[in-house]
Amino acid sequence: MRNDTRIDWHRRVDEALITLLDCIEDPPAFAQLARGLASSPYHFHKQFRSLTGETFHACVMRLRLEKAMHLLRTGSGTVTSIALACGYANGEMLSKVVKRAFGLTPGEIRQKRDWHPFVPSPIGVHYSGKNDRRSWFYVQGESETMETKIVQFEEKRFYGTGIVGDYWQLPDAWQKFFAYADKKNLAGKGTEWMSLFPDSDPAIPQEKKRAWAGFVV
Repeated sequence: MRNDTRIDWHRRVDEALITLLDCIEDPPAFAQLARGLASSPYHFHKQFRSLTGETFHACVMRLRLEKAMHLLRTGSGTVTSIALACGYANGEMLSKVVKRAFGLTPGEIRQKRDWHPFVPSPIGVHYSGKNDRRSWFYVQGESETMETKIVQFEEKRFYGTGIVGDYWQLPDAWQKFFAYADKKNLAGKGTEWMSLFPDSDPAIPQEKKRAWAGFVV
């Protein structure tokens, strides 16, 4: 693809993302949005997926869920009112989507005010309530993939707060560890902050898997 053509597609996808963020509860139909950006639905779908790393539909569903999470954590509306404000048919549908994505109920999400439940985005586009970001790091090509490495480290001394079972206990474990480290004036001694998951073997049942939140000294 020529550079000027790529820049033009960056602009079109930018406009599409801005539109979605501004009206994710009732976004325009895919074909309508494509026509508004002077593109055929086929080419728009292809370029949107190529540059963002996800389909238009997946992007809509993710941003809609993130808006619901934002309202659950920062507002006082009922689950039903939040569901309707985000484009869901009813509160039951929102509850199912939240449970499937995070393993928690909307009520449990509300209790974790310091947790930011974003769904991963290849280019870092997320709903924030302000939606003031207007540029993103687009995927450079369809062949580009995340590099995965297996690295063996030297032995290190680790201090942390542990949990057993559901990994969604980790946000609370981090809060407890932060409070303890602050109380004991230990925060400045941490050289690497990390979550540890030693029980990756699929043969270990989830209820017996361990994890820690803490730092290396």
